[in-house]
Amino acid sequence: TVGAVVVARRGVVIRTRGLHGSMAECSLMKGKFFQTQITQHSPPKKESAYCTIMPIRCLLLPPDKLKQLLQLESHLEKRRNTTLYKALEVNVVGFVRECLGLKDFDEETILRIAAILDTNAFEVRRSAGNVRIRGLYLQAAMLSHDCRPNTKHHFAGDDFTLVLTATRDIKRGDVVSATYTQTLWGTPARRAHLLETKCFNCTCERCSDPAEFDTYLSCILCSKCKGYVVCSDPLDKASDWMCQNCSHKITARQMLQGNETFRKELEGVEKSVSELESLIHRYLEDPSVFHERNYHIVQAKHALSQLYGAMLTELSDKQLINAENLCRELLALGDILDPGLSRFRGSLLYDLQAVKVVMTKRQFENKQITKDEAQETMKEVLDILQQATQILSNEPDLAYLIQHRVQELADMCSNEATNAL
Repeated sequence: TVGAVVVARRGVVIRTRGLHGSMAECSLMKGKFFQTQITQHSPPKKESAYCTIMPIRCLLLPPDKLKQLLQLESHLEKRRNTTLYKALEVNVVGFVRECLGLKDFDEETILRIAAILDTNAFEVRRSAGNVRIRGLYLQAAMLSHDCRPNTKHHFAGDDFTLVLTATRDIKRGDVVSATYTQTLWGTPARRAHLLETKCFNCTCERCSDPAEFDTYLSCILCSKCKGYVVCSDPLDKASDWMCQNCSHKITARQMLQGNETFRKELEGVEKSVSELESLIHRYLEDPSVFHERNYHIVQAKHALSQLYGAMLTELSDKQLINAENLCRELLALGDILDPGLSRFRGSLLYDLQAVKVVMTKRQFENKQITKDEAQETMKEVLDILQQATQILSNEPDLAYLIQHRVQELADMCSNEATNAL
């Protein structure tokens, strides 16, 4: 059933960044007279010593918990020769065995734990306090991946309980799935990311479909006839790309180079409204090979939509219209790629109602619409917000904001409050 909830209690271990607690590794380091410059307020990502804390916490678990942890998939054999694991071999293994004196644990076990964490851990983000946490949940680690998942998750309470929610109907016998990559990336980018971080080649329905459910997210337009250029075999990264209309061919290397060039440009562009508006316009005008739903363009649109949302009252009328159109475009895409009660759709619905409120207030104040028209629009906005509420009400960082917004719009819709528009 849509919205059904499964709860996984706090994981075996949690690594905290930006938080400090009295944990076993603290006593161990103190006993070994180990000191570092890490403080509660220092930028943790700059401290390489943090990479050792999670593996140490795992090693210091009670034997039964450690045994459970070691049963999880590690893919160590695929990771061992990477640059990262060569560094871990020196820094983590050396620190654990030599500096802390944990000689009972051999190199294989220490690296295996690091690999288990990279394969199975969840990242937890909390806006309050700028908290970033990595947690390991034995049951949730069993979730299958799918690039069009049927669940979402959030973390509740001070003990970081993992709550898994069905985003659409899951029938008996269906695989319960989550996604471990980015929904708005194209197939080559998603599959490369999953292979690098999770050590598997995704063969899900979306990855297997050259058109990605008719979104053509990974595709470009043919330079000869403007038809869609699709991959002949999306599960083979060396496959050529071919126009569906005229059979014009592009090699996999050419597509990779083109995607990488635009990715770098998008990554390097100033994240401002004017720059993103200019970039999107430039890459969609002829003779561009990009189309409205190419994943690079979609990412730029999503970033622009978020910037719009942070400054709605400052936008021009034209920009407000563009903001509404972007929300609706992205929602249509979300209905296909991340349907149901997904956070992506919920956030877009919330953004859409915010745009509509500002637009309606401005039109009413400028006497472009009547009082009755304003009230009617606000009722539509309230309906949009209620849809967002259904999706986002259990999100820890958004619940209060959503409830307050619903009451505010309900007041606006009442006859007594119409003049407050």
